[in-house]
Amino acid sequence: MSLTRRTFLKNTSYAAVLWPLERIAQAASLVEPVGAGGTAPATIHSVCGMCRAGCLIDAGVDDGKILKITGNPNDILTAGQICPRGAAADLMPGDPDRLKFPLKRVGKRGAGKWVRISWGEAIDTIFNHLDKQLRLEGPNSLALFHGGSSSSFIKELFVELGCRYINDSSYEYCQANRNLAYDLTFGREQSGAVGFEQAQCVVLLGSNLGENLQIPVMRKYNQALARGAKLIVVDPRRSTAAARADYHLMIRPGTDTALLLGWLKYIVENGLYNRDLESSFSGFAELKNQLLNYRLVDLAAIADISVSDLKRSAQAMAGLAPAVFVYPGDNSAWYGNDVQRLRAQAILSAVLGAGPTSKTGSEDVKFPEPARLASKIIRKAQSGDIKFIGIWGQNPLQAHPNPYRTISALEKVPFVFCCDVYPGEAALYADIILPEANFLERAEIIENRTLHPGRMAIRQPIIEPRFEARGPYWIVKQLTSRLGRGRGFAFDSVSERLDNDLRTQGLSWPALQDKGFAFLQPSVDLAAKLADLPSSSAKINISVKFADGEGHSLPVFEPIVLPPKGFVRLLFGRAPAYSRGLVNNRRLRSLMPVNELWLNDRLARAMGIRDGIELFLENQDGLRSLVPIKIKVTSGIRVDSVYMAHGFGCRSPFMREAFNKGVSDTSLLTRSIPDPVSGVRGMRVNFVRFVHDNGEAWPLPTLDRPPEILLQKSKWWFNSFGAFERGDRRGYVS
Repeated sequence: MSLTRRTFLKNTSYAAVLWPLERIAQAASLVEPVGAGGTAPATIHSVCGMCRAGCLIDAGVDDGKILKITGNPNDILTAGQICPRGAAADLMPGDPDRLKFPLKRVGKRGAGKWVRISWGEAIDTIFNHLDKQLRLEGPNSLALFHGGSSSSFIKELFVELGCRYINDSSYEYCQANRNLAYDLTFGREQSGAVGFEQAQCVVLLGSNLGENLQIPVMRKYNQALARGAKLIVVDPRRSTAAARADYHLMIRPGTDTALLLGWLKYIVENGLYNRDLESSFSGFAELKNQLLNYRLVDLAAIADISVSDLKRSAQAMAGLAPAVFVYPGDNSAWYGNDVQRLRAQAILSAVLGAGPTSKTGSEDVKFPEPARLASKIIRKAQSGDIKFIGIWGQNPLQAHPNPYRTISALEKVPFVFCCDVYPGEAALYADIILPEANFLERAEIIENRTLHPGRMAIRQPIIEPRFEARGPYWIVKQLTSRLGRGRGFAFDSVSERLDNDLRTQGLSWPALQDKGFAFLQPSVDLAAKLADLPSSSAKINISVKFADGEGHSLPVFEPIVLPPKGFVRLLFGRAPAYSRGLVNNRRLRSLMPVNELWLNDRLARAMGIRDGIELFLENQDGLRSLVPIKIKVTSGIRVDSVYMAHGFGCRSPFMREAFNKGVSDTSLLTRSIPDPVSGVRGMRVNFVRFVHDNGEAWPLPTLDRPPEILLQKSKWWFNSFGAFERGDRRGYVS
């Protein structure tokens, strides 16, 4: 195809093709108004908070009751569509299980025994412990686990206090590795890239669009496929996306880098790369030389696919380049070699001419600060260095691997407070619990630069907070008034504070209330902008020099941890109806009451396991699921792996809709491997087997033998301490 990057970008059409999401529409249509009124309800514009997509919504309100939540038709990214989660949000304010009043622990941590106290006593207790720690040991004795937009104010305060140990689990596991890899390759000031809007070929590596449901992304993805874009999916499982793919490469888990190197070798050595940008590649000659050391037959064997499939999929990409979108994906903490894997993915985009270009290179790339990694904070807490922990909008017992270690850390910390909408597992280990207003009851500014460049939206309170729940600004302001600290909390109300923040952008809260959002800058013709950018100004870093021990200058395939005898690898992912632990919503639970375990049909026949039966799972460290899980026998999963949806198996009895429903994948993730570049721990290095009610394990037949190249380079075993080790004695217990 004689299509250059410059010609393609100049000629790209941005015409949007509406592709209805039938299943989403059907699920949303099940929603019935929960209130009745004789007059027409008022409509309030806001932003959904059921996931991080930030879709604009309209809420019909009558006499203080939410009648129905619908999509805002003025949202150009959703066209008024709404997913089941957003449509079910109206149940949150009246949920009988929500936190209603401030609580103080009176029993042992984890026992769930509290007494109701006043807001004054709750704030004073937190202040006394916080002030004491600041005076005695300083900000390094503090830590904060936070998540979601409501935690922005408490994070602001902890940053001002000088606290370094601040963790956002969503950023750590979803974005940190990806952002670092792409920043190292293209630089931080990325001026644009081929996306769904321009793609004639979409490549998904472990990104299960349709299951990790975000309407803005799904619409763009569906529009690309409706235009006829080819779809290449790399996944050990026949996911929703894989079922629609032109090429589904069901690779061996953990061998994505081998496949990427195979694609690069075929494309580069056959001259199928974008020669217009070759002069901008830093380290391209080094890459060529490294690729000479690989054989396609070996790389295909490592990934467990045929050489012909590797070549055909590479030809499909090269034939449609540069209109190829290698989707960066979200969840990126897989096997402990993730930055290099994602660098190979970014380099593939670059050689196809489809990647971002930058004038600055990677000199300003900032590595994740180790103090913000959950594993660092938990170790500090275990050792007694951290004496005060705040938990706000995050559930560290479900978000991080090895929850048993997290529990032991929380039990050693002298003081823990938790602020949330629901009494989840984290609340069980808190000394003070604060009831937070849910997103339908509070005011915030929502800016998502990834999904909504240039858009500023406001989350307006649709109804007053129920019971004694309070908004996050009010709560943090009470603390700052006692501390005498907090520069941003001098305003009497959150609306005054947010109005002040908006005015720095040339906007105001009252001006946005009628519409709910505004664009800070006019839309830009991205194709023209990129086409006019001189290629000589771009700097694409194929090779990167790391400090000793941090990483290879070029991506290389590193051996993966192989399953111990009698075990299969545990894979996990999202379900469309759940995110952020929203498992206590009865309407969403009706769509998927429990999760199930995907098991390969060939393996099931050999083991005598029938579809639909329930079995307990036991991991490599002897940890067993508390309840059995329903088995889904299918040809849509590899024989060496099993798969379950994340977000189930809640262990807080105060969330009655969710308690003990399904199996928690996190409870079986007792091991993780730190990435040598980012420090973020990969979690797909845990394995399970099936056990009967009496604890007897089901015998696992001999699985397909991996290629010798993997067996020779992957000398893993269990030692007496229950850790994976190899010759350099690098430990892998989380």
